[in-house]
Amino acid sequence: MKNLKKTNKKGQAIRKDKQQMEENAFYSKTCVARSIKFAAEQPSKEDLQLLDSEKFSYFLATILARDREVVAVNVTITPIKCKVYIAKNGPWSQKDKDFIKKVEKTLIKISKDAPMSNQIYERDDIKELYLATMKHCSRKLGHRLNKLRTDITNGMSEMYIKSFLEYAQNEGISIDDIFDDKKRPSMSSFCNEYYQVTKNDPNAPEVFLRHIKKVGSYVSHLTEIIDCACKDKYKNLFSSIETNLLDSCEEIQPISSWKNIVMKYISDEKYEDFKNTCLEIREIKSRLEDIYGGIDKQLESNNFNHTYLHAELNILTKLMDIDKGSQGRKFIAVSKKCCYLCRLYIKFIQSKGHKFVISGSHNKLYHKWQLPIPFRKDFIPHASFYLNEIIENEINHLTSLRATSDSDPESENRDYKKIRFVRKMELSEEDL
Repeated sequence: MKNLKKTNKKGQAIRKDKQQMEENAFYSKTCVARSIKFAAEQPSKEDLQLLDSEKFSYFLATILARDREVVAVNVTITPIKCKVYIAKNGPWSQKDKDFIKKVEKTLIKISKDAPMSNQIYERDDIKELYLATMKHCSRKLGHRLNKLRTDITNGMSEMYIKSFLEYAQNEGISIDDIFDDKKRPSMSSFCNEYYQVTKNDPNAPEVFLRHIKKVGSYVSHLTEIIDCACKDKYKNLFSSIETNLLDSCEEIQPISSWKNIVMKYISDEKYEDFKNTCLEIREIKSRLEDIYGGIDKQLESNNFNHTYLHAELNILTKLMDIDKGSQGRKFIAVSKKCCYLCRLYIKFIQSKGHKFVISGSHNKLYHKWQLPIPFRKDFIPHASFYLNEIIENEINHLTSLRATSDSDPESENRDYKKIRFVRKMELSEEDL
Protein backbone atom coordinates (compact mmCIF):
# COMPACT_ATOMS: atom_id res chain seq x y z
CA MET A 1 0.00 0.00 0.00
CA LYS A 2 2.84 2.40 0.88
CA ASN A 3 4.54 1.66 -2.42
CA LEU A 4 1.27 2.37 -4.26
CA LYS A 5 0.94 5.77 -2.53
CA LYS A 6 4.54 6.62 -3.39
CA THR A 7 3.90 5.66 -7.01
CA ASN A 8 0.76 7.85 -7.13
CA LYS A 9 2.58 10.82 -5.62
CA LYS A 10 5.46 10.38 -8.03
CA GLY A 11 3.02 10.22 -10.93
CA GLN A 12 1.27 13.39 -9.75
CA ALA A 13 4.60 15.18 -9.43
CA ILE A 14 5.61 14.13 -12.95
CA ARG A 15 2.28 15.35 -14.36
CA LYS A 16 2.62 18.63 -12.48
CA ASP A 17 6.17 19.13 -13.77
CA LYS A 18 5.00 18.38 -17.31
CA GLN A 19 2.15 20.89 -16.97
CA GLN A 20 4.56 23.55 -15.71
CA MET A 21 6.92 22.88 -18.61
CA GLU A 22 4.06 23.22 -21.09
CA GLU A 23 2.96 26.50 -19.50
CA ASN A 24 6.55 27.76 -19.51
CA ALA A 25 6.85 26.95 -23.22
CA PHE A 26 3.51 28.63 -23.95
CA TYR A 27 4.37 31.87 -22.13
CA SER A 28 7.86 31.88 -23.66
CA LYS A 29 6.41 31.57 -27.17
CA THR A 30 3.85 34.29 -26.41
CA CYS A 31 6.70 36.66 -25.58
CA VAL A 32 8.65 35.81 -28.73
CA ALA A 33 5.55 36.09 -30.93
CA ARG A 34 4.77 39.52 -29.46
CA SER A 35 8.35 40.70 -29.90
CA ILE A 36 8.47 40.05 -33.64
CA LYS A 37 4.79 40.36 -34.61
CA PHE A 38 2.52 43.20 -33.46
CA ALA A 39 -0.78 41.69 -34.67
CA ALA A 40 -1.45 38.10 -35.68
CA GLU A 41 -4.23 38.96 -38.14
CA GLN A 42 -6.26 41.87 -39.48
CA PRO A 43 -8.90 43.25 -37.06
CA SER A 44 -12.19 41.37 -37.15
CA LYS A 45 -15.71 42.54 -36.45
CA GLU A 46 -18.65 40.43 -35.38
CA ASP A 47 -22.04 41.49 -36.78
CA LEU A 48 -24.20 40.71 -33.77
CA GLN A 49 -27.86 41.34 -33.09
CA LEU A 50 -27.71 42.46 -29.46
CA LEU A 51 -30.46 42.12 -26.90
CA ASP A 52 -31.30 45.16 -24.76
CA SER A 53 -29.34 43.78 -21.81
CA GLU A 54 -26.33 43.21 -24.09
CA LYS A 55 -26.52 46.76 -25.44
CA PHE A 56 -26.65 47.97 -21.84
CA SER A 57 -23.41 46.03 -21.16
CA TYR A 58 -21.78 47.69 -24.16
CA PHE A 59 -22.84 51.20 -23.11
CA LEU A 60 -21.60 50.63 -19.55
CA ALA A 61 -18.21 49.39 -20.74
CA THR A 62 -17.70 52.68 -22.60
CA ILE A 63 -18.37 55.03 -19.70
CA LEU A 64 -16.54 52.94 -17.08
CA ALA A 65 -13.15 52.91 -18.84
CA ARG A 66 -10.71 55.54 -17.61
CA ASP A 67 -7.59 56.53 -19.51
CA ARG A 68 -6.17 53.60 -21.56
CA GLU A 69 -7.45 50.78 -19.37
CA VAL A 70 -9.80 48.06 -20.60
CA VAL A 71 -13.13 47.39 -18.90
CA ALA A 72 -15.38 44.38 -19.53
CA VAL A 73 -19.05 44.13 -18.52
CA ASN A 74 -21.66 41.39 -18.45
CA VAL A 75 -25.30 42.02 -17.54
CA THR A 76 -27.18 38.94 -16.41
CA ILE A 77 -30.95 39.26 -16.07
CA THR A 78 -32.63 37.07 -13.45
CA PRO A 79 -36.36 36.95 -12.61
CA ILE A 80 -35.85 39.30 -9.66
CA LYS A 81 -32.80 41.47 -10.38
CA CYS A 82 -30.19 42.75 -12.81
CA LYS A 83 -26.69 41.43 -12.02
CA VAL A 84 -23.78 43.38 -13.45
CA TYR A 85 -20.28 41.87 -13.49
CA ILE A 86 -17.44 44.31 -14.13
CA ALA A 87 -13.71 43.60 -14.57
CA LYS A 88 -10.73 45.62 -15.73
CA ASN A 89 -7.07 45.05 -16.52
CA GLY A 90 -5.81 46.31 -13.18
CA PRO A 91 -6.83 47.01 -9.58
CA TRP A 92 -9.91 49.08 -8.80
CA SER A 93 -9.17 52.55 -7.43
CA GLN A 94 -11.42 54.30 -4.94
CA LYS A 95 -12.37 56.75 -7.70
CA ASP A 96 -13.52 53.81 -9.83
CA LYS A 97 -15.64 52.43 -7.00
CA ASP A 98 -17.15 55.82 -6.19
CA PHE A 99 -18.12 56.43 -9.81
CA ILE A 100 -19.66 52.97 -10.26
CA LYS A 101 -21.62 53.44 -7.04
CA LYS A 102 -22.89 56.80 -8.30
CA VAL A 103 -24.06 55.22 -11.57
CA GLU A 104 -25.78 52.43 -9.67
CA LYS A 105 -27.57 54.74 -7.21
CA THR A 106 -28.71 57.11 -9.95
CA LEU A 107 -30.15 54.28 -12.05
CA ILE A 108 -32.03 52.94 -9.03
CA LYS A 109 -33.51 56.40 -8.37
CA ILE A 110 -34.52 56.80 -12.02
CA SER A 111 -36.16 53.38 -12.18
CA LYS A 112 -38.32 54.13 -9.15
CA ASP A 113 -39.83 57.08 -11.03
CA ALA A 114 -40.19 55.21 -14.33
CA PRO A 115 -41.72 55.54 -16.83
CA MET A 116 -40.52 59.06 -17.65
CA SER A 117 -40.20 61.30 -20.71
CA ASN A 118 -37.42 63.67 -21.77
CA GLN A 119 -38.08 65.69 -18.61
CA ILE A 120 -35.63 63.33 -16.96
CA TYR A 121 -32.81 65.45 -18.42
CA GLU A 122 -33.93 68.43 -16.36
CA ARG A 123 -33.19 66.60 -13.10
CA ASP A 124 -30.18 67.66 -11.08
CA ASP A 125 -29.06 64.08 -10.38
CA ILE A 126 -28.91 63.39 -14.13
CA LYS A 127 -26.85 66.50 -14.79
CA GLU A 128 -24.54 65.48 -11.93
CA LEU A 129 -24.16 62.02 -13.47
CA TYR A 130 -23.21 63.51 -16.84
CA LEU A 131 -20.58 65.71 -15.24
CA ALA A 132 -19.24 62.79 -13.16
CA THR A 133 -19.04 60.67 -16.33
CA MET A 134 -17.17 63.38 -18.25
CA LYS A 135 -14.67 63.66 -15.38
CA HIS A 136 -14.27 59.89 -15.10
CA CYS A 137 -13.68 59.44 -18.84
CA SER A 138 -11.73 62.68 -19.31
CA ARG A 139 -8.36 61.16 -20.20
CA LYS A 140 -9.68 58.54 -22.59
CA LEU A 141 -11.96 61.13 -24.17
CA GLY A 142 -8.86 63.30 -24.53
CA HIS A 143 -6.98 60.55 -26.41
CA ARG A 144 -9.89 60.10 -28.80
CA LEU A 145 -10.39 63.83 -29.23
CA ASN A 146 -6.71 64.25 -30.12
CA LYS A 147 -7.18 61.87 -33.06
CA LEU A 148 -10.06 64.01 -34.30
CA ARG A 149 -7.98 67.16 -33.81
CA THR A 150 -5.22 65.63 -35.92
CA ASP A 151 -7.77 64.93 -38.67
CA ILE A 152 -8.81 68.58 -38.55
CA THR A 153 -5.25 69.96 -38.51
CA ASN A 154 -4.14 67.78 -41.42
CA GLY A 155 -7.28 68.30 -43.50
CA MET A 156 -8.17 71.97 -43.20
CA SER A 157 -8.51 72.24 -46.98
CA GLU A 158 -10.81 69.20 -47.26
CA MET A 159 -14.52 69.81 -47.81
CA TYR A 160 -15.61 67.36 -45.07
CA ILE A 161 -13.46 69.25 -42.52
CA LYS A 162 -14.84 72.59 -43.67
CA SER A 163 -18.37 71.21 -43.30
CA PHE A 164 -17.56 69.97 -39.78
CA LEU A 165 -16.14 73.35 -38.71
CA GLU A 166 -19.04 75.25 -40.27
CA TYR A 167 -21.57 73.06 -38.46
CA ALA A 168 -19.66 73.57 -35.21
CA GLN A 169 -19.58 77.34 -35.68
CA ASN A 170 -23.34 77.41 -36.27
CA GLU A 171 -23.72 75.60 -32.94
CA GLY A 172 -21.56 78.15 -31.15
CA ILE A 173 -18.40 76.00 -31.06
CA SER A 174 -15.25 77.74 -32.28
CA ILE A 175 -12.01 76.20 -33.50
CA ASP A 176 -10.47 77.26 -30.18
CA ASP A 177 -13.17 75.34 -28.30
CA ILE A 178 -12.32 72.19 -30.27
CA PHE A 179 -8.69 72.40 -29.10
CA ASP A 180 -9.55 73.46 -25.53
CA ASP A 181 -9.22 70.45 -23.19
CA LYS A 182 -11.65 72.00 -20.72
CA LYS A 183 -14.32 71.81 -23.43
CA ARG A 184 -14.13 68.03 -23.77
CA PRO A 185 -17.71 67.50 -22.54
CA SER A 186 -19.11 69.95 -25.08
CA MET A 187 -17.14 68.24 -27.86
CA SER A 188 -18.53 64.82 -26.89
CA SER A 189 -22.05 66.26 -26.98
CA PHE A 190 -21.47 68.02 -30.30
CA CYS A 191 -19.81 65.01 -31.99
CA ASN A 192 -22.63 62.80 -30.79
CA GLU A 193 -25.11 65.08 -32.58
CA TYR A 194 -22.96 65.68 -35.66
CA TYR A 195 -22.39 61.97 -36.23
CA GLN A 196 -26.14 61.43 -36.65
CA VAL A 197 -26.14 64.08 -39.39
CA THR A 198 -23.08 62.93 -41.32
CA LYS A 199 -22.66 59.18 -40.67
CA ASN A 200 -23.94 58.30 -44.14
CA ASP A 201 -21.97 60.99 -45.96
CA PRO A 202 -20.04 59.21 -48.75
CA ASN A 203 -17.58 62.12 -48.99
CA ALA A 204 -16.38 61.82 -45.39
CA PRO A 205 -13.56 59.26 -44.84
CA GLU A 206 -14.47 56.27 -42.70
CA VAL A 207 -11.66 56.95 -40.23
CA PHE A 208 -12.87 60.54 -39.72
CA LEU A 209 -16.42 59.36 -39.05
CA ARG A 210 -15.10 56.72 -36.66
CA HIS A 211 -13.19 59.36 -34.69
CA ILE A 212 -16.31 61.54 -34.46
CA LYS A 213 -18.38 58.58 -33.31
CA LYS A 214 -15.89 57.63 -30.60
CA VAL A 215 -15.68 61.18 -29.22
CA GLY A 216 -19.48 61.33 -29.12
CA SER A 217 -19.88 57.86 -27.63
CA TYR A 218 -19.58 59.04 -24.01
CA VAL A 219 -22.65 61.26 -24.20
CA SER A 220 -24.43 58.85 -26.56
CA HIS A 221 -23.94 55.75 -24.42
CA LEU A 222 -24.78 57.42 -21.12
CA THR A 223 -27.96 58.75 -22.74
CA GLU A 224 -28.85 55.23 -23.87
CA ILE A 225 -28.31 53.92 -20.33
CA ILE A 226 -30.58 56.57 -18.84
CA ASP A 227 -33.24 56.06 -21.51
CA CYS A 228 -33.20 52.34 -20.76
CA ALA A 229 -33.67 52.93 -17.01
CA CYS A 230 -36.62 55.24 -17.77
CA LYS A 231 -38.63 52.49 -19.46
CA ASP A 232 -41.47 50.94 -17.52
CA LYS A 233 -40.60 47.39 -18.62
CA TYR A 234 -37.19 47.61 -16.88
CA LYS A 235 -38.48 49.28 -13.72
CA ASN A 236 -38.19 46.20 -11.50
CA LEU A 237 -34.78 45.20 -12.88
CA PHE A 238 -33.07 48.54 -12.35
CA SER A 239 -34.65 49.10 -8.94
CA SER A 240 -32.76 46.02 -7.72
CA ILE A 241 -29.53 46.31 -9.73
CA GLU A 242 -26.52 44.50 -8.23
CA THR A 243 -22.95 45.33 -9.29
CA ASN A 244 -20.05 42.93 -8.78
CA LEU A 245 -16.49 44.21 -9.21
CA LEU A 246 -14.07 41.39 -9.99
CA ASP A 247 -10.53 41.61 -8.66
CA SER A 248 -7.74 41.48 -11.23
CA CYS A 249 -5.79 38.20 -11.41
CA GLU A 250 -2.02 38.48 -11.79
CA GLU A 251 0.79 35.91 -11.93
CA ILE A 252 4.57 35.91 -12.34
CA GLN A 253 5.54 33.33 -14.95
CA PRO A 254 9.06 32.00 -15.65
CA ILE A 255 9.99 32.19 -19.34
CA SER A 256 12.83 30.81 -21.43
CA SER A 257 15.25 33.15 -23.15
CA TRP A 258 14.38 34.75 -26.49
CA LYS A 259 17.37 33.01 -28.05
CA ASN A 260 16.33 29.61 -26.73
CA ILE A 261 12.88 29.87 -28.34
CA VAL A 262 14.01 31.45 -31.62
CA MET A 263 16.62 28.74 -32.18
CA LYS A 264 13.87 26.12 -32.21
CA TYR A 265 12.84 27.61 -35.56
CA ILE A 266 16.17 28.45 -37.24
CA SER A 267 19.64 26.96 -37.47
CA ASP A 268 22.53 28.11 -35.28
CA GLU A 269 24.36 29.86 -38.11
CA LYS A 270 21.30 31.98 -38.99
CA TYR A 271 20.58 33.19 -35.46
CA GLU A 272 22.93 36.19 -35.35
CA ASP A 273 21.75 37.49 -38.72
CA PHE A 274 18.14 37.14 -37.63
CA LYS A 275 18.82 38.88 -34.32
CA ASN A 276 20.56 41.77 -36.10
CA THR A 277 17.62 42.10 -38.49
CA CYS A 278 15.26 42.41 -35.52
CA LEU A 279 17.46 45.01 -33.82
CA GLU A 280 17.55 47.09 -37.00
CA ILE A 281 13.75 47.40 -36.96
CA ARG A 282 12.87 50.09 -34.44
CA GLU A 283 9.48 48.66 -33.42
CA ILE A 284 10.87 45.16 -32.81
CA LYS A 285 13.87 46.51 -30.92
CA SER A 286 11.55 48.53 -28.69
CA ARG A 287 9.36 45.51 -27.96
CA LEU A 288 12.41 43.35 -27.16
CA GLU A 289 13.58 45.95 -24.64
CA ASP A 290 10.12 46.11 -23.10
CA ILE A 291 9.62 42.35 -22.81
CA TYR A 292 13.12 41.18 -21.87
CA GLY A 293 14.50 44.28 -20.17
CA GLY A 294 17.31 44.79 -22.68
CA ILE A 295 18.77 43.64 -26.00
CA ASP A 296 22.16 42.23 -24.97
CA LYS A 297 22.63 39.35 -22.53
CA GLN A 298 18.96 39.71 -21.59
CA LEU A 299 17.96 37.98 -24.82
CA GLU A 300 20.05 34.95 -23.87
CA SER A 301 18.87 34.64 -20.25
CA ASN A 302 15.82 33.01 -18.70
CA ASN A 303 13.49 35.58 -17.22
CA PHE A 304 10.15 36.20 -15.54
CA ASN A 305 7.02 37.65 -17.12
CA HIS A 306 4.28 39.53 -15.25
CA THR A 307 0.93 38.28 -16.62
CA TYR A 308 -2.66 39.23 -15.90
CA LEU A 309 -6.02 37.74 -16.82
CA HIS A 310 -7.64 39.97 -19.43
CA ALA A 311 -10.86 41.61 -18.25
CA GLU A 312 -13.19 39.74 -20.62
CA LEU A 313 -11.71 36.38 -19.59
CA ASN A 314 -11.96 37.34 -15.92
CA ILE A 315 -15.72 37.72 -16.36
CA LEU A 316 -15.93 34.59 -18.51
CA THR A 317 -14.19 32.56 -15.80
CA LYS A 318 -16.52 33.96 -13.14
CA LEU A 319 -19.65 33.15 -15.15
CA MET A 320 -18.45 29.61 -15.86
CA ASP A 321 -17.86 29.12 -12.14
CA ILE A 322 -21.22 30.40 -10.87
CA ASP A 323 -23.46 29.23 -13.71
CA LYS A 324 -22.06 25.86 -14.71
CA GLY A 325 -25.34 24.35 -15.92
CA SER A 326 -26.50 27.21 -18.12
CA GLN A 327 -26.37 26.68 -21.88
CA GLY A 328 -27.69 30.13 -22.82
CA ARG A 329 -25.77 32.82 -24.68
CA LYS A 330 -23.57 35.07 -22.54
CA PHE A 331 -22.42 38.36 -24.02
CA ILE A 332 -19.36 40.16 -22.64
CA ALA A 333 -18.95 43.78 -23.68
CA VAL A 334 -15.45 45.26 -23.72
CA SER A 335 -14.41 48.91 -23.92
CA LYS A 336 -11.74 47.89 -26.44
CA LYS A 337 -11.75 45.05 -28.96
CA CYS A 338 -10.23 41.84 -27.63
CA CYS A 339 -6.74 40.59 -28.45
CA TYR A 340 -5.74 37.62 -30.61
CA LEU A 341 -5.34 35.14 -27.74
CA CYS A 342 -8.65 36.16 -26.11
CA ARG A 343 -10.43 35.61 -29.41
CA LEU A 344 -8.65 32.27 -29.89
CA TYR A 345 -9.64 31.16 -26.38
CA ILE A 346 -13.28 32.18 -26.78
CA LYS A 347 -13.53 30.33 -30.09
CA PHE A 348 -11.96 27.31 -28.39
CA ILE A 349 -14.53 27.17 -25.58
CA GLN A 350 -17.31 27.78 -28.10
CA SER A 351 -16.17 24.55 -29.74
CA LYS A 352 -16.73 22.90 -26.34
CA GLY A 353 -20.38 23.98 -26.31
CA HIS A 354 -20.14 27.21 -24.31
CA LYS A 355 -22.04 30.14 -25.86
CA PHE A 356 -19.87 33.08 -24.87
CA VAL A 357 -19.98 35.97 -27.32
CA ILE A 358 -17.78 39.03 -27.72
CA SER A 359 -17.88 41.75 -30.35
CA GLY A 360 -14.79 41.93 -32.53
CA SER A 361 -11.04 41.59 -32.09
CA HIS A 362 -8.08 43.79 -32.98
CA ASN A 363 -6.01 40.57 -33.06
CA LYS A 364 -2.95 42.13 -31.45
CA LEU A 365 -0.54 39.92 -29.53
CA TYR A 366 0.16 40.68 -25.86
CA HIS A 367 3.02 39.04 -23.98
CA LYS A 368 1.38 39.65 -20.58
CA TRP A 369 -1.65 37.56 -21.49
CA GLN A 370 -2.59 35.01 -18.81
CA LEU A 371 -4.10 31.58 -19.35
CA PRO A 372 -7.58 31.18 -17.80
CA ILE A 373 -8.08 28.19 -15.52
CA PRO A 374 -11.00 26.54 -17.41
CA PHE A 375 -9.69 24.27 -20.19
CA ARG A 376 -6.12 25.47 -19.53
CA LYS A 377 -4.56 22.06 -20.10
CA ASP A 378 -6.43 21.52 -23.39
CA PHE A 379 -6.00 25.07 -24.66
CA ILE A 380 -2.19 25.17 -24.36
CA PRO A 381 -1.47 22.75 -27.26
CA HIS A 382 -4.26 24.36 -29.31
CA ALA A 383 -2.84 27.86 -28.88
CA SER A 384 0.75 26.66 -29.20
CA PHE A 385 -0.02 25.35 -32.68
CA TYR A 386 -0.99 28.86 -33.80
CA LEU A 387 1.89 30.51 -31.94
CA ASN A 388 4.34 28.16 -33.66
CA GLU A 389 2.84 29.11 -37.01
CA ILE A 390 3.04 32.85 -36.25
CA ILE A 391 6.65 32.67 -35.08
CA GLU A 392 7.81 30.47 -37.94
CA ASN A 393 6.10 32.61 -40.60
CA GLU A 394 7.43 35.86 -39.17
CA ILE A 395 10.97 34.51 -38.85
CA ASN A 396 10.83 33.48 -42.50
CA HIS A 397 9.45 36.89 -43.44
CA LEU A 398 12.12 38.82 -41.53
CA THR A 399 14.85 36.55 -42.85
CA SER A 400 13.69 37.22 -46.41
CA LEU A 401 13.77 40.96 -45.71
CA ARG A 402 17.39 40.60 -44.67
CA ALA A 403 18.20 38.70 -47.85
CA THR A 404 16.42 41.31 -50.00
CA SER A 405 18.14 44.16 -48.20
CA ASP A 406 21.56 42.58 -48.76
CA SER A 407 20.92 42.21 -52.50
CA ASP A 408 19.11 45.53 -53.02
CA PRO A 409 20.01 48.44 -50.66
CA GLU A 410 17.05 50.52 -51.98
CA SER A 411 14.34 48.06 -50.79
CA GLU A 412 11.83 48.52 -47.53
CA ASN A 413 -31.31 59.73 -35.47
CA ARG A 414 -32.11 60.87 -32.38
CA ASP A 415 -33.17 64.37 -31.04
CA TYR A 416 -30.20 65.34 -28.90
CA LYS A 417 -31.40 68.83 -27.91
CA LYS A 418 -32.49 67.40 -24.57
CA ILE A 419 -28.87 66.83 -23.51
CA ARG A 420 -27.26 69.96 -24.88
CA PHE A 421 -26.63 71.09 -21.30
CA VAL A 422 -23.49 68.94 -21.51
CA ARG A 423 -22.00 71.53 -23.87
CA LYS A 424 -21.94 74.07 -21.05
CA MET A 425 -19.81 71.82 -18.85
CA GLU A 426 -16.14 72.58 -18.36
CA LEU A 427 -13.53 70.43 -16.65
CA SER A 428 -11.15 71.80 -14.08
CA GLU A 429 -7.37 71.34 -14.30
CA GLU A 430 -7.49 68.42 -11.84
CA ASP A 431 -10.00 66.57 -14.03
CA LEU A 432 -7.75 66.65 -17.12
